[in-house]
Amino acid sequence: MVEGEEVHLAVLEETIAGFVSVWVPDRFIHHLYVSAQYQSQGVGSALLQACEAMYGRPLSLKCDVRNHRAQRFYRSKGWFPRETGMGEEGPWEQLHSSPCAEL
Repeated sequence: MVEGEEVHLAVLEETIAGFVSVWVPDRFIHHLYVSAQYQSQGVGSALLQACEAMYGRPLSLKCDVRNHRAQRFYRSKGWFPRETGMGEEGPWEQLHSSPCAEL
């Protein structure tokens, strides 16, 4: 669900390659998806950079602990874990785009 969130698309070759939805008051990225055919081509990085340019830092998001590919991606971009929890899908981490000193 993205009600009340701002949604931004990444379009390549007239195709939606991915999207990001942001709950602006908290600078919280609720969804960031990249189509399988466009993964590892910089689409996710471009969406994160666009969010930083539009909303500033810090940004945050929750990521499933078992989603190792996403965990590696966010950590490679300098995101830091701040909080953990358990949801219906299993354990998650809340990641932030800035170290503690910038919050």
